[in-house]
Amino acid sequence: MFPNDRYSHVKLGTIRSEWSNMSQGCPLGSSFGLLLWNLFQNDMTLLVKDTNLFMYADDHQLYVTGSDYNITSSRLQYQVKLAMSGYRDNFLLANTEKFQCLTINLRNIDPDKQTEALQIEDQIISNTFQITLLGVEIDDKLNFTSHISNICIKASQKVITIIIIIIIIIIIISEGIQLTKGGFQWSPPK
Repeated sequence: MFPNDRYSHVKLGTIRSEWSNMSQGCPLGSSFGLLLWNLFQNDMTLLVKDTNLFMYADDHQLYVTGSDYNITSSRLQYQVKLAMSGYRDNFLLANTEKFQCLTINLRNIDPDKQTEALQIEDQIISNTFQITLLGVEIDDKLNFTSHISNICIKASQKVITIIIIIIIIIIIISEGIQLTKGGFQWSPPK
């Protein structure tokens, strides 16, 4: 049967691990795997009702809004507790080390609470001033300067690489250098 007797191994370069039995997890790489994953995770919307829940593949984000930090924090902790219960009931394992907490407090309500950590079961989730969601960096002021700066840095690195390649091509053409299978061959320009 499909979910039973599944084995996997890890390959890194030429090194391969031993095959091991997979007793948990959703099989990847098959149409049935996607359907099975959706069946497992879509019940989460029935459990977590007093918050905004966004699900993208295996990424889940819970958002709670409110005008009082203590009430909002309690609501969030309760909803996460429900979500964790849903994971366990469906034999899923949440990676609590990847949990992040961001307090967006544009009206400066309860400013002293801005850096308070949340406790989700046995895990302490420290409050941060910036998180990354699906590759987008968001900060507690809802401006994207860090994200835009990083995109500009990456783009400029690619532009510099293209310029260097163009300069090398110009030098090769102007100097009469020919590329061969064995490397470069120089012949004086005519």
